[in-house]
Amino acid sequence: MENSVLEQSQYLQNHFGVAICLGAELEFYLRHHGALPSADVLQELTNALYSQTGLILEPERGSGQYELALPPSFLCPNAYAHQIEEVRHKVSLTASSYGLTTIFAPKPFAHDHGSALHIHISLHTHPPESSNLFAKGTYQDNTYLQRAIYGILAQLHNEITTICTRDDMARLSLNNSVKGAHYAPTGLCWGGNNRTAALRIPDSLTQQRRIEFRVPSANCCPWKAIWLMLSGVAIGFEDDLGKIKEILETKYLRIYGNAYEAQYNIIRFDTLIS
Repeated sequence: MENSVLEQSQYLQNHFGVAICLGAELEFYLRHHGALPSADVLQELTNALYSQTGLILEPERGSGQYELALPPSFLCPNAYAHQIEEVRHKVSLTASSYGLTTIFAPKPFAHDHGSALHIHISLHTHPPESSNLFAKGTYQDNTYLQRAIYGILAQLHNEITTICTRDDMARLSLNNSVKGAHYAPTGLCWGGNNRTAALRIPDSLTQQRRIEFRVPSANCCPWKAIWLMLSGVAIGFEDDLGKIKEILETKYLRIYGNAYEAQYNIIRFDTLIS
């Protein structure tokens, strides 16, 4: 899979002249013999992880759930996947030294939030200009953004089993608990700052506009998730723009409300994974 990521990144750079910027957020739970860790131990762990990685341990929505955000980088996508894996390893190893267990399972607690590996992508012109191609105009006017959204969703439709199994459905299905459902995607759709969509365009400064891929769970192989995104972008760049616009209006919809609600006729993940 590492070779596949390298091939896809080189293909995008050589054939379409784009530079790839990636970012990531890794969520997980921490437990001390089944109980929540103490504030003192958490502070020690926070200091240790910052010393080792430069990343800040932040609380997430779940009880005893935390997040580390890897900064955006033009690092080779293959190397960025290595970085994600290295951070995951360091979290487990360092937490263990404080008597803590790190849990990366998609949804380890039935009535609490699931844990994800959110990966962000933006496409840029090559240095020295390095301008964000997603930043031009509105969502509807930006053909780079439209092509990338369509391509990633189309590839996810075809290759979802590359990154998801039945274990992930506890986090991604309509049967998800009410508490966690508002922040987990359930089907093939996208939205502006919509955490219930597979692809989210976070609220940010225009020059920082990016696509957040919210489907991979915290234990997902980062190479597989990044490969799916890059190969999807390639599909979007290769397909006819008229076809893309039609499919974004009829099949891979932009959702403004909660995508898990029955009123939205989207393709659900639990129909794609047996």
